[in-house]
Amino acid sequence: MKTLPASPPETITCISEPTCLHLLWKEPKVIGEGATITEYNIAYKEGEHDNHTWLETRTGKKTEKWVIEGLKPKTSYAIRVQAICGDYGTSAPSDEVEASTSDTQSSNIKYQLLKDSKLLTEGKASVYELDTELSDCGYRKYRLGKENLSKPKKVILLVGARGTGKNTLINGMANYILGVDWKDDFRFKLIHEVTDQSQAHSQTSLVTAYEINPEPGYNIPYSLTLIDTPGFGDTRGIDQDKKVTEAIHAFFTSDHAIDQIDAVCFVVQAALARLTPNQKYIFSSVFSIFGKDIKDNILSLITFSDGERPPVLDAIKASDIPCTQDSNGDPIHYKFNNSALFANNESSNVSFNERFWTMGAQSMKTFFTYLNTTQSKSLKLTKEVLQERKRLEVNLQALQLQIKAGLVKLDEIRKTEASLKQNQDLMEANKDFEYEIEVTVPVQEEVPHGRFITTCQQCHFTCHENSTYADDKDIIKCVAMRNGYCTVCPNRCIWSVHYNQKYKWRYDKRKEKRNYEDIKKNFEAARGEVMTIERMFQALNNQYEAVREAVLILIDESSKSLKRLREIALIPNPLLTTEYIDLMIQSEEQEAKPGYKERIQSLKEVRKDAEILEKIEKGEELLPEQRTNITRGAGKTKNTLKCSADTESSFFQ
Repeated sequence: MKTLPASPPETITCISEPTCLHLLWKEPKVIGEGATITEYNIAYKEGEHDNHTWLETRTGKKTEKWVIEGLKPKTSYAIRVQAICGDYGTSAPSDEVEASTSDTQSSNIKYQLLKDSKLLTEGKASVYELDTELSDCGYRKYRLGKENLSKPKKVILLVGARGTGKNTLINGMANYILGVDWKDDFRFKLIHEVTDQSQAHSQTSLVTAYEINPEPGYNIPYSLTLIDTPGFGDTRGIDQDKKVTEAIHAFFTSDHAIDQIDAVCFVVQAALARLTPNQKYIFSSVFSIFGKDIKDNILSLITFSDGERPPVLDAIKASDIPCTQDSNGDPIHYKFNNSALFANNESSNVSFNERFWTMGAQSMKTFFTYLNTTQSKSLKLTKEVLQERKRLEVNLQALQLQIKAGLVKLDEIRKTEASLKQNQDLMEANKDFEYEIEVTVPVQEEVPHGRFITTCQQCHFTCHENSTYADDKDIIKCVAMRNGYCTVCPNRCIWSVHYNQKYKWRYDKRKEKRNYEDIKKNFEAARGEVMTIERMFQALNNQYEAVREAVLILIDESSKSLKRLREIALIPNPLLTTEYIDLMIQSEEQEAKPGYKERIQSLKEVRKDAEILEKIEKGEELLPEQRTNITRGAGKTKNTLKCSADTESSFFQ
């Protein structure tokens, strides 16, 4: 008896159309020594009755897919496949499978998508990446299906912490919309992972939009745009969270941005019963982005749910997140468990997984039905909140630098005055002397690749550390600019002298020896007049007052931003209190997880902003007023300055 060259082909899958069947199969598991598959033979016949003749066609090459054309609509066919191994002969035919052509394409839209999708992983439920079109619109946008402007449009934004299962939830939504069933031997993936390093470092690449345009056979009647944002609470700490907020701001304000929102979906884990300081910070960070008018559109999507009332509802209520409530007094929420999404549907746990699949499908149906009833909200107010938050952040960064500069100048005045008092006899004898003071000097500090730093070349000042504009010609649109001029740098320079640099300016303190005669000559050269002691001090006072005036302007700008945020923001104050930041620092120290030292340093930087903000809200002085009087004739100086050591030291720590 002759041995066959190969075992039969396996796992035939059919995708139906009205007049053709798309076949997919797996090559034989066993191929005899020396044998090679050169092509396949496909045999098919109409119906299951023996009186129909088998028709045959060959692939002409080794390929595990084929299209049988010229078939009748709504007709059942029996199909089998054989492997042809040249001179070695033919394998036994595969098991017969039955497939029916469709009436219309809409009845099997998921199979239409399957044939164009890319196989990612093979298994009992193979995973395919949906074939989407990447749009070039200033951010990553993947479109599934052709845009249909006659269909209603819904837009949902998904936000949450890392590890909440947001990606799996989005993939689950896609499978529900496309009509994938538990018994199907395939699943779809919509999420596109960023693999390109240049994209990974780009702020706008952090936000991705997925547009699903409806087709007959979909489980929703409207076009759906899913906006996927990166998770807050990254191990890189608060600096990374700032980048996330920056990315959302860049997304909403881009030239091709969306203009409506139908639901802000806060994705949280069911088991989160109590909030740690860091988790409360994440909640606050997420919702401080939005305008007050979004409140009624905030929903909680609860993952890893077992069907019971999730403990996280109590945590959400305790955090005072503004949102609408259901009849039980709980935040409006929907429960999901997507653990069965990519599970083996023929495993020993099939009943357990199928139950979760069914629960998830019902939750999806309820959620998308509710979404169809929501009233779309304009993003105008949210965009203004983001703009005011950004303006406030830029002002606080500038205030830190200006306060340091002012205090150093104040120290220079004090020490100069003290030195003149001590050396009064030498001055009267027209003799020279030296004294030591502390000054600030601008130093260039390199920044990581991918960050856009707006700097003023005239003031040697960093006006915006995290700009969204890479091109110098776009700097006029930077949040630090208003009416073509910078609101941050000391001289309020025109926008065109600002550039994106690979460095930022920092100001280091160092001690210098000063020579009385040289200082006097420098003042005389600058002012064009003979300098008396009175005029020298007047010049020093003028320098200090210029810094103080810059601080007062920044305080005024910050106060306006705070006032406006109280009027329009869902959570007005974007920064936590100094006391709460101290709790976060304490929590990091106690947990001591990898990278905690860097995160603590970032929190300390944020604390400086929070401290300044608290002083502004209380109306406290950030720089003391300076008055120095020089008594004519007697050569004596009198300083009426009142500034405690605590006021000075608090801004240098």
